[in-house]
Amino acid sequence: MRTRHASPAVALGIVACITIAACASAAAYNPDQLGTGQADRVAAICQDVMGLTPSEGLTYGIHTGVSNLDTWTSHYRGCVSSLSSSLASVNSERAASQAEQACRAKGLEPGSPELAVCVLQSTETASSPAAPGAATAGAAPPDRGLMPASGSFYKASNRELTRREQLACAELGLEPASSPFASCVRNLKATFYAIDNPVE
Repeated sequence: MRTRHASPAVALGIVACITIAACASAAAYNPDQLGTGQADRVAAICQDVMGLTPSEGLTYGIHTGVSNLDTWTSHYRGCVSSLSSSLASVNSERAASQAEQACRAKGLEPGSPELAVCVLQSTETASSPAAPGAATAGAAPPDRGLMPASGSFYKASNRELTRREQLACAELGLEPASSPFASCVRNLKATFYAIDNPVE
């Protein structure tokens, strides 16, 4: 029985589809389900500011002290996960604050079940990635004024990495004197440490 081989054009098309699928899969890594603008911004920060590459191979490890890391991960994915988590936290806090103000403006009494339910429902709606009123921290275009890293993450000194971590959190729109900024930097540093020092 004769085996039929695909023509070079068909074979090239198959390879292109596989490559596109792989690229789409890599680009789609969005652990906190951020809106497209925010997810693109986080990815750009991890690449341009931190000096990381999406193509970095995944390594296995059990990571303690950092809840948002998969057992198979990389510095790039860790960066995306950490910054996404920080941004999602800020989005949630802003949405809750805005929802409470809006519900109080309706005349609902502080401490009442009606106010609590109103805030909860409004927060859930505002936190949806597709919601038109969702908080927009970090949603600037991914190429807006990012300060590129002066070399690869993997060859940077500890001092340079600290500077990049701070800049990455500032590029999310977090003010340096704020607690969300400090938490963002701390989480990013802890994430990289956990990846470099797995339990097993």
